[in-house]
Amino acid sequence: MAAELDDVLPTHRGPAWYVLALGGVALVALTAAAAILLLRPAFPSDTSVDAGFARDMSVHHAQAVEMADSVRGRSDNLDVQLMLAQVPGAEQPPQTGYGAAGVTGHEGHG
Repeated sequence: MAAELDDVLPTHRGPAWYVLALGGVALVALTAAAAILLLRPAFPSDTSVDAGFARDMSVHHAQAVEMADSVRGRSDNLDVQLMLAQVPGAEQPPQTGYGAAGVTGHEGHG
């Protein structure tokens, strides 16, 4: 009877290989995550999407200021006057160059 039970029941090898395999997978995943986080540049490169967006927004802001300045003082509409009061004039352009100054190789553009 004991011989028959040995044939039916699987032999127990223990969970050691599961633990080792799971530990290996976890180690590889943690190493990859650490490499991605530690080796990425601290600032976007000049050709990155972030840098391009900053340059585009700097140009967009300059265009908005120029457009507002061209209408300032020419409109009698109170809503337009209130909106223009919120837009810095050409005499106050700190935001225009601010975004571009953080982009390597593009200081002063905007």
